[in-house]
Amino acid sequence: MLPGPTTLHAALPGRRASAGRGADRLGGMPPPPPPRWFTEALAAPGTERHVEAHGARIHVLDWGPHPGAPGLVFVHGGAAHAHWWSFLAPMLAGRWHPVAFDLSGHGDSGRRSHYSHETWAAEVMAVADSAGVPG
Repeated sequence: MLPGPTTLHAALPGRRASAGRGADRLGGMPPPPPPRWFTEALAAPGTERHVEAHGARIHVLDWGPHPGAPGLVFVHGGAAHAHWWSFLAPMLAGRWHPVAFDLSGHGDSGRRSHYSHETWAAEVMAVADSAGVPG
């Protein structure tokens, strides 16, 4: 079980609606509980690790290994992080070997003095290689 999404999920059921537009839409009631598929995905076992890519420490979430299963590498967009995939990637584990990671400069990965698409592409390949996904 990955600590990031589990911590997030633990806060959802008891969260109270705040005053304002959200509370008005819900009639002052707390939001409904998350759907079962969501809580099951967040509870799925996985590991967190790091790989080195061009001098930066890259944070990886891994829901494998699954011998013989094709790999899926999830890459987030700008101003995001690997845990954005924590509700989706575990549902594909078994048939696939899903991994997600924080690009350098994002989430729990290291920072650089300069960023380029080529460097980020190299990070994708380093993560895939570390998970045994052919490149």
